[in-house]
Amino acid sequence: MRYVFPAAMAVLSMLAPSGLLGQDATAKLVPGDATVGQNLEASATVTLNGMTPGKDVPITLKSNDPGRLLLSATAEGPGSASIVITLQPPSRESGDFYLQGRGKSGTVTYTASAPGVSSGMGTVTLAPSGIVIFGPYDKASFLTTTGTAKEISVHAALLDSSLKYVAKQLVAGGLSVKATVTGSNIAVGKMTTSLVTIPGGSSSATAQFQPATPGETSLGVNTPPGFSTPAEHASVTAKVVTPRLGLTEEETVGRNLQGGGVLGLGEPAPAGGVVVTLTSNDPSRLLLANDTTSGKGSGSIKIAMPPGSLNTLYSLQALSDSGTVTYTASAPGYTGRTATVTLAPAGVVVAGPISFPRSGGPRDPGFMTSLAAGPTTLHIYTVFLDPVTKRASDMTVQSVRSDLLPLRVALETSDPAIGTVPSPVTINGGWDSITTQFTPLKTGRVTISIITPEGYATPANATRLTAIITP
Repeated sequence: MRYVFPAAMAVLSMLAPSGLLGQDATAKLVPGDATVGQNLEASATVTLNGMTPGKDVPITLKSNDPGRLLLSATAEGPGSASIVITLQPPSRESGDFYLQGRGKSGTVTYTASAPGVSSGMGTVTLAPSGIVIFGPYDKASFLTTTGTAKEISVHAALLDSSLKYVAKQLVAGGLSVKATVTGSNIAVGKMTTSLVTIPGGSSSATAQFQPATPGETSLGVNTPPGFSTPAEHASVTAKVVTPRLGLTEEETVGRNLQGGGVLGLGEPAPAGGVVVTLTSNDPSRLLLANDTTSGKGSGSIKIAMPPGSLNTLYSLQALSDSGTVTYTASAPGYTGRTATVTLAPAGVVVAGPISFPRSGGPRDPGFMTSLAAGPTTLHIYTVFLDPVTKRASDMTVQSVRSDLLPLRVALETSDPAIGTVPSPVTINGGWDSITTQFTPLKTGRVTISIITPEGYATPANATRLTAIITP
């Protein structure tokens, strides 16, 4: 006698005629619902509830009203009344298919069926569709300059019953939508390509707006056949302005020193380039130079900007040590700019390798060395000073005016028998520092000091260093 044990019976049950693993009497297909615009499409899936398939499951999807709803297995494919998709194990959810709307109101159903499971029905809500237009970053208005083209995007959109914008949606596969973008004021700018095409399976296309002169223009898109005119986002406003020039603003420059400036263009220089003129509004106190290291200062300079360039450097040279002074930039096709420079005293400071604390008092600038170590490198800097405190810092280091003779700076030590420094040292025009060396001669303590050059102010700090020499 042959027996069939419970475990074997379970296996046989799973291999029932349907060939589906885990078959259950409650197994059912559940198609997704969607809202679809006229001549548009939305993706959906089918879920198999109550079981897990043991092999591929062919699912037939059928529109219950092909005049208003078609289906497609791919986003680009043309719609049909019925399609077959495959649900693959172990997933209980199918891949995407597409529901294509052919009406703009009401609801329509479609049915999903497969061998061995209960059929299911999905509901599609049909809605109006429209063509909408957006500026950069999907804005309803945008700002640009006379020479900077901007990309305009045209989208197929799902609309609500009031024809208001709901969301972007794909054009139904097998169709394509042509739309024309036009401007209200071609003197301000125009579309370089006015006709755009949105292919089936896509939701958008782009066109380019080329501005010409300052002003405003409204860019609109027509309503193609089979679409409704949207109650919003049917146009976008372009505001065109003349590009600006940018200058270094609120720079502080020490007397007989120079600070670096940056000239910026609000849009890249056009074909053929552009010449920008910088003019000091008081040449007796402020000069300008093209070269940041060796240029001779002038009351007015011209800077040639090559095609496509956006910025370059220049120098601000101070002839006074107090107050403020302005300078102006101008160029054809750009809005001019005026900037302010603060004039400050300038000084010379010295820095060593380290600082050390003095017992019972505040930190005293200086360093420790030894006879065995030999010479120590010192750094001499030109700096602008705080107009009130007359203090300097590493942030106020500034180069000597490039059109001046080399600056000679005298140094001295409090006891040449303990240590010496070369004197004078020279800082060339366009440079902001020089290095020199302190040479220890015997053990002890000595102060290294800067003697303030003529035309410079004595800083409230960093003009002396104390050196302690050990054997």
